[in-house]
Amino acid sequence: MFNKRMVITFSLACIGIMLSTKTIAADTTVVVQPNDTLSAIGQRYDISVEALSDYNQLMNRHLIIPGQKINIPSERTYNVKMGDTLSQIAEKYHVDMATIMRQNHLQNPHLIFAGQQLYVGEQRQSVRNKCYRTPVNQPYITSGFGPRSFDGFHMGVDIISQMNDLNIYAALGGRVVSDLGWSWVGPNGGGGNMVMIQQDDGNYAFYAHLAHKKVVIGQRVSQGDVIGTMGETGNAFGVHLHFELRRYLTPYCHEALINPSTRLGIE
Repeated sequence: MFNKRMVITFSLACIGIMLSTKTIAADTTVVVQPNDTLSAIGQRYDISVEALSDYNQLMNRHLIIPGQKINIPSERTYNVKMGDTLSQIAEKYHVDMATIMRQNHLQNPHLIFAGQQLYVGEQRQSVRNKCYRTPVNQPYITSGFGPRSFDGFHMGVDIISQMNDLNIYAALGGRVVSDLGWSWVGPNGGGGNMVMIQQDDGNYAFYAHLAHKKVVIGQRVSQGDVIGTMGETGNAFGVHLHFELRRYLTPYCHEALINPSTRLGIE
């Protein structure tokens, strides 16, 4: 008959065996090449700029140099910080929020706390298989996603073409859908002439301030199709494209928004 000391020793020995047989995959190391950017590396490995910057403890994510080594995490975990939301974490690691909840046995997406460690290793199939193209050729972002001092939160990105090409191209294939009567869009709204596409990855893409639309509601478009021309209709200052991505159609809901730069690989 085992005594308590024998049982405890045996149990710890068993635990030690189990832990020692676990194999942890090594990180992938990428050597930065000339003209590489962190966003381009992130797009190749389906991980956001923010996640790469955090993991590699970069002081300036815009400053990487040829020969520098960037580690791509093999088993992805995230330590929750004060002010984080599950939606933001899912976006950063290109994972469905429902997947994070399932993998971490979470019952309520709003009940996470600073210091909590979440496993975020299972990438979303739709993201792996769907690679966006830029909606303009040789794009340059004139105003990024997020808070702006002069008009509050910018829900998308403003883009111009550096080659004076005014054509607007579908970033991903999908179907042109109606504007649902939102006051933000339409010929009398702030977005001016706009095309909205329900994409094949399930997200909604908004192309606003167009001079002309070249598609109609219900039309099926393929990635790279010309859907309009760049303009300054609506509430716009100068000719540009306002490009916006949403997970679902809830007006003015920041939780629905996706930072387009994370999909387009440009900043």
